[in-house]
Amino acid sequence: MSSRRTKWVYRAKEKLLKFGRGFSLRKRALQSEETLAIPSLNGDVLQQIFENLDLKDRSKMRRISREFRNVIDKIPIRIPFLMIHSDESGHYEILSDQLDFIAGHLLSPFSSHFDHLGDALSMNQETLYQALQIIAMQASSISHLWLDCVDNGYLAKIIVEANLDASKNVMDRLNFEQLTIIGSKDYNDFDWFRKLVLMSRRTLKALRLRHVRITSESQAEAFWQAVAQCHQLDLLQYEPCRTDHFSRKLLIEALQSKDIRNLTVTGIADLSADDLKKINSRGTLQELSVVSDSIKPSVLATPPLQSTIINLKSLLIQIDPWLSLHDSMERCALLTILQTLPRSSILEVVHVMNGEGTPHSLLNSNNHVGRALGYWVGLAMESQRAIKLKLDDVAQDKLDAGVGRVLRKCAEVIRGNWTEDGLWLKSGGGRVLVLDRRTWFGDDDLELASP
Repeated sequence: MSSRRTKWVYRAKEKLLKFGRGFSLRKRALQSEETLAIPSLNGDVLQQIFENLDLKDRSKMRRISREFRNVIDKIPIRIPFLMIHSDESGHYEILSDQLDFIAGHLLSPFSSHFDHLGDALSMNQETLYQALQIIAMQASSISHLWLDCVDNGYLAKIIVEANLDASKNVMDRLNFEQLTIIGSKDYNDFDWFRKLVLMSRRTLKALRLRHVRITSESQAEAFWQAVAQCHQLDLLQYEPCRTDHFSRKLLIEALQSKDIRNLTVTGIADLSADDLKKINSRGTLQELSVVSDSIKPSVLATPPLQSTIINLKSLLIQIDPWLSLHDSMERCALLTILQTLPRSSILEVVHVMNGEGTPHSLLNSNNHVGRALGYWVGLAMESQRAIKLKLDDVAQDKLDAGVGRVLRKCAEVIRGNWTEDGLWLKSGGGRVLVLDRRTWFGDDDLELASP
């Protein structure tokens, strides 16, 4: 849109809003809707103006006149973000950046059945099911749909069935650009997740599935075939709650023809370095997070993955308690990985400190935590790279004591600034951000400016 046209739309919007405010002050004096003088703009011009209003303003303008209402009702409803969350007691919450519009317009018939908390709508299960059906039928797109409930499969079923209405044009059916699903309970949940993916196969760019479970090979085959049809997909996060013995080959086939830029995979049985290379056959991968019993540092450092790692902006790996801090081969592999990564990249590490096989004398030991911190600081210094470190299952007081031990024992290590995520430790040209106990790796890019 040209700057001249942008100014025209802005001025028209201001005039319409001013007109609406004036009308609301004198509407009691009006005997009928027909007495209102409507600006002499045709329907096409009004529609272009209303399309540039956010949903809340559009809802206000809709109440001014029948003509405005008829024009606005033809405009597709696009919701940028919608999250549905439930707790163990059966309470549900709807969160959105268009909450007032959803509560005051879409769900106005149910206003007595939910509580508007300011940042969320709170309701029981029955009301949530009715509300979701209305939203799914009236909205044409939700940029990011996030389902985090005990009954995600049934919520997916409601959305799918609401869009199978014969009166709804195929092109007007609800679609998403991002779909996040956390948790699955019933064996057939993935059948509805698959249908949800197929609804958005033309628009879906990001798919995140966490703590979910595929229950059969046929279910896995049908689901990954649906993913294969999402040609715009460039982000996939797949983290099943149990080891997935069905998806390895199918996932590779679904992704290897796509321009995947961000990939997170955990818990896939027998995943190999060659598999990751096949997924990145188009060379578009920029962020990789991989956790698998068969993917150790020594595997990531092998030649098949060098061409992938050399182009990454971030790489996340998990180090299990089996790693000995004195194992020279694994340390050499980690150093190779760090040196292969570009200087502007970051290695994200989940170091599981306490687990099966950990000697009892080392559990919750300040010295053990301090040695682990020193290990990663040493690697950062040698490689001249940045590491973002999460020492998993370590209490905050033990973490603080470990940091103090490193600062006392290693004169070349200096403390950087605190951030909202944790504390920077610097040594030479290497840096380690030690995450607080309650902090985890987020989806946002880490700012790598010198702390």
